[in-house]
Amino acid sequence: MSVKAQILVSIFLLVVFLGDAFARENETYPKAITALNEILMEKNEAKTPAELKINEQIAGRGRIIIIDVDENDKGRLVTAGMIINAPLKKVWEVINDYEHYPEFLPYTEKVGVLDRKGNQIKVGYQIVLKLGLLKFPVNYTLLHSLQGDSKVSWHSVEGDVSNVIGGWKLYELEGKRTLAFYSVYSDIRLLMRKTALRVFSFIINSLLDKQPELEELVNSSTAALVARGVKARAEGKIMKLGDWESKLPNQVLP
Repeated sequence: MSVKAQILVSIFLLVVFLGDAFARENETYPKAITALNEILMEKNEAKTPAELKINEQIAGRGRIIIIDVDENDKGRLVTAGMIINAPLKKVWEVINDYEHYPEFLPYTEKVGVLDRKGNQIKVGYQIVLKLGLLKFPVNYTLLHSLQGDSKVSWHSVEGDVSNVIGGWKLYELEGKRTLAFYSVYSDIRLLMRKTALRVFSFIINSLLDKQPELEELVNSSTAALVARGVKARAEGKIMKLGDWESKLPNQVLP
């Protein structure tokens, strides 16, 4: 077979593979929504001071990662929990300070409020994913729904990212501290399909087919990074990640 023929066959197989991968309906997304609602509606969390104390003791040892699984032991939602040494009001202010996210959240380039109606806030994001020397911008919009001054949920409404949900749940602790839980679920396959990263989707889809737990690892890493960024900001500290460094409120972005 000639080199040209081999290339054509490879392209054909690639198209067939990607078409099949993209045609598969993601069954995890609705299950992730159910898990998030259970967390925010307080169906699966501490209801007594004793239970809250246990959660506080566990989170006090460091960041904790909880992976909700369905009846098939498949991950559907990742939650990162930690204790933030700042009052709940301060943590809540940081979470809702969208325009300054680029100062304390890694890979975040631009964030801006697009619309605000009551407790519904539409926020536009631009993040940059890096693969070696290559950079891939990702633009998307999330609709945030505030619930009092300690809970917020959000979901994607348009842009390069879809089938993404998440939220925050805060508990006030003694000593001006906050027990915070950040939940997130994102569909990596759809992210690969709808952005410039689609050129690598063949490799990524192959890896996910052979090792589906990698999707849990990506969501776990995302949850941990966001939680670390908010914690550092609320505590007035600097977070470092490779050559990236967060900014304090009184610092000016270059």
